[in-house]
Amino acid sequence: MVFGSKVVAAAGTAVQLVSVPTRASALWIEGKKVGGSNTGSVYIGDDTVNKTTAQFRELATGEYWEVPLGGAVIDLMDIWVDAATTADGVVFGYIAV
Repeated sequence: MVFGSKVVAAAGTAVQLVSVPTRASALWIEGKKVGGSNTGSVYIGDDTVNKTTAQFRELATGEYWEVPLGGAVIDLMDIWVDAATTADGVVFGYIAV
C-alpha cells in the first residue's frame, strides 16, 4: 500500500489528488491533514468539484471513505479535492497497479 496527502491551498479551488498518472486498484481517503485535524469538511470529486457542489463525497474531519472500485482500476489524477477551509486536506492510501 502506498500513502500520500494533499492540502488545499485555497478553499474553493480544487486540487488534483496526485499530479502524475497513478493507477490504483483500491483507495481510501480521510478528511485530515498530516499532523492535525481539519477545521471543516473536504469534498471529493472530479475537476469541477468545489465546496458548494460537494460532488461524489463530503468528508468531515476524521471521516474516511473506502472508495468502492468493485475490481476496477482508476487513475488517481482523475480525483480532485476541495476544502471548506484553506489549508485543510486529506491523507490517502492506495494499492498501485
